[in-house]
Amino acid sequence: MSLSPTSYHTELLSFLQKQEPELWQWFSEPANRTEVTEGIRRELLTSSYRLDGPQHAELLTAAKEAAEVLGIAVPITLYQSQEAVLAPNASICRLPEEIHIVFYGSMLSILRGRELHAVLGHELAHFILWQHEGGVHHTVDRLAHACASDPRAHASHLHSARRLRLNTELFADRGALKVTGDLAVTVAALVKGATGLAEVSGESYLKQAAEVCDSWKTKSAEQTHPELFLRAHCLALWHEGGTDAEEEIERMINGPASLDELDLPAQEALSAFTRRVIAQLLRPRWFRSDLVMAHARLFFTDFEPDGAMDGSLETDAPDQVEGRAEYFAAVLMDFATVDEELDDMPLRACLLMSGRLGIEKAFDKMAGKELDMKVREIKALRTGAVEVLAKQEETQA
Repeated sequence: MSLSPTSYHTELLSFLQKQEPELWQWFSEPANRTEVTEGIRRELLTSSYRLDGPQHAELLTAAKEAAEVLGIAVPITLYQSQEAVLAPNASICRLPEEIHIVFYGSMLSILRGRELHAVLGHELAHFILWQHEGGVHHTVDRLAHACASDPRAHASHLHSARRLRLNTELFADRGALKVTGDLAVTVAALVKGATGLAEVSGESYLKQAAEVCDSWKTKSAEQTHPELFLRAHCLALWHEGGTDAEEEIERMINGPASLDELDLPAQEALSAFTRRVIAQLLRPRWFRSDLVMAHARLFFTDFEPDGAMDGSLETDAPDQVEGRAEYFAAVLMDFATVDEELDDMPLRACLLMSGRLGIEKAFDKMAGKELDMKVREIKALRTGAVEVLAKQEETQA
């Protein structure tokens, strides 16, 4: 099975290239890293034990075999960290045209057979992703995390970086599976790294993970790596379905995002759709009073009512956002009430628009609360809205 970036890697790449061209160019330019590279090598040599020589022949052979499966030809150097850590782990350090992998704690001592290949495959897959298509995903990684680390970062920057990290780990898990060709062995290596146990059953943990995920209706709460049971189950889904499983995996890891959890692409998509809704709402000229237009430009300073008409509001609405109905109900309520001189015409138009967006219940509830209207009153306005608004347009034509 081919190893390709996840759908989210591709989505974020497209967004950053399109929406942040200057930042993209800046982070894409190769920097003079000679001093940094030497500093990293020196740090590795002073804080770790380099695993070379005949006594580590099995380990070195495993690294070579894993690299060959993934099509990696650059030199690989392995280390055991001197750092006293309780949890076993491994990490990759990418330098120009060379790879350095560091093992931590008891990781090497608890792995058996092909489990070592799985761990090496996981780390080497990070390199594969960074090198993909000339290194664009390495640029994505640097840019997204630099933005998230900036004191001026918005929540959308933080959520983008988080989703990127989670998807990168899923990609790396797939690299491990590609190297071993054995799902149970790959999952066993994951479990050992998470628990520190020397003896585990990958098959048993896959059943355990499936039990949890059969009724899984939420999403990962982690910041860097998805929960172990999610990683195991998502790897099984990918093993069985490949790219056809991407949508289900995305749902399990990220779920529907609430309005305050939107990442950069989702925020941009919601903003663009909001512009389209307002543009469609204000197509009738009678609706474009000074007060209404001023309010529209509080949303978008460059708003023009005759723009942003492409596509279908009925089919393009972002339905994977928690609170979407309440959000658009609030937007419509603003326009329904901003200019009292237009009488009940804006409310009628907004009632029709709520139907197009599939949020009638949310809008009717808000109208009842904000405007102190009875259900029968709202129903009466909606029932005759099409004819009344048509006559209003004819009058204003």
